Amino acid sequence: MTLPANRLTFSAIAALSCPLRGKGLMNRLTESIERLEALRPDLASAPVPVGLTRYWAASFGWPEDLWRGTGLTAETYSTEDISVADDLRMIGNLIELHGEEALIRKFLDWPYVPHETIVFSAPDLGAALEAVVGIINRTNPQLHLQLADDGAWCDIFISADPTLGQFRGFVEVITTLFVLRIADSYARFGPSGDGLKSSPYVEAVHADPLLLQAVNGLVPASIRRGAERTFVRLETTALRLANPGYRASTWQDLLREIGGREGAAHQQGGDLEGEITALVLASLRERGRVPQMSELAQARGTSVRSLARQLAASGISLRDLSGHAIVQVAAEKLRSTDLPVSEIALSLGYSEPSSFVRAFRKVAGMTPGKWRTLACAAGDQDASPLRRAG
Repeated sequence: MTLPANRLTFSAIAALSCPLRGKGLMNRLTESIERLEALRPDLASAPVPVGLTRYWAASFGWPEDLWRGTGLTAETYSTEDISVADDLRMIGNLIELHGEEALIRKFLDWPYVPHETIVFSAPDLGAALEAVVGIINRTNPQLHLQLADDGAWCDIFISADPTLGQFRGFVEVITTLFVLRIADSYARFGPSGDGLKSSPYVEAVHADPLLLQAVNGLVPASIRRGAERTFVRLETTALRLANPGYRASTWQDLLREIGGREGAAHQQGGDLEGEITALVLASLRERGRVPQMSELAQARGTSVRSLARQLAASGISLRDLSGHAIVQVAAEKLRSTDLPVSEIALSLGYSEPSSFVRAFRKVAGMTPGKWRTLACAAGDQDASPLRRAG
C-alpha cells in the first residue's frame, strides 16, 4: 500500500459547526449504558481514568446536566477514577449538550497529550507507543490496543468493548486521534524537513458516518470507513523518530515506576493466571481448541516473548492451565448435555477418546463417565468434583 506523502499536523484547525443530533442519539446512548450494566455489570462498575472527561467537563464550564444519571456531584467528583458506566453517562450528557463534533474539536485543542510524561520521556516514537498501549490496556477495561509490526508497516489496532453499544465508535475514533497526536508530536521533534514521510492511514469500523465526516473536516489525516478493524497504520521507519530530549535515567525511572504500579496492582488483585484461564476457556467454548501462545499474547496486547516471561515469572505452566481448562469445559458438557464422551472428546480437539479420558482423570481424579454420574446424582449445577492434581 502506498500512502500519500503529507506531513501530519493538527495546527490551524478550522472551526466547524457542531449541530446536535437530537434526542434520538441520547436515547440510544442511554440504552447502551443500560445494556452494558445488564450484560457486563463487572465492566460497567470497573474503575476508569477520567482525565479526558474531566477536561471536557471543565472546557464546557461544568454544566449542571453533566452529572445526570450518575449519582455524582461536583463535590464528590474528586477522585482520579470513576466507574465506566458513570464516565459514559457524563460523556453522553456532554454529547447531548454540545454534540460529538464539539468534543472532538476540544480534544484536538487539548494543550497536553494524555500520558504526556511517558510520551515525551521515551527515546523514540516506537517506545512511546508501546508504553502508552500498555498503560491504556491496564487502566481502561473497556478498551484494548495492540501493536503489530511486519517490518514495513506498524498497525495500532483499537477495539472498544462491543457492549459499549452506541459509544463504541466514538471511543475508538477518539483513541485513533490520541495515537495520531503522539505520532504528530514525534514528527515535530526533529529538524525542519524531518518527521513522518507519509500520512498515517486510518480506518474506523464502528463510527457513525456523520461522525467520520465531521472528524475528516477537522484533521488532515483522513479516517476511512473500515470493514474489519479500527486501526492506525504508520510506516515502521516512523517508529524510529527520536526524541532529542531523551534522558536514559529519566526513562528508566518511569519504566520502573510503571512496573511498580503494575506489581502493586498484581498484589491487590491482578491475576495473570485468571486472565489466561479466561482466554483459554473462551477459545475452548467458542472454537473447541486451546489458543496458541501468539493468540494469547495478541489478546493481552503484548508480544509472545513478553508473555512467556510473565508466565515463567509467575510460575504458571500453560500446559497445565490448558489441561484444567479443557476438563472444566468438558465437565460443563457432561453436566448439561447427553453427548457421548467420544463426541465431547472430539469437540475439544481429541482424536482419540482414550487420550481425553486420561487427561480428564488426571485432573478430576475419575473418568468422565463417573464424573457425569456423580454430578447428576448430586443435582447441583454449581457443584464440581474437579480438583487440581497435586
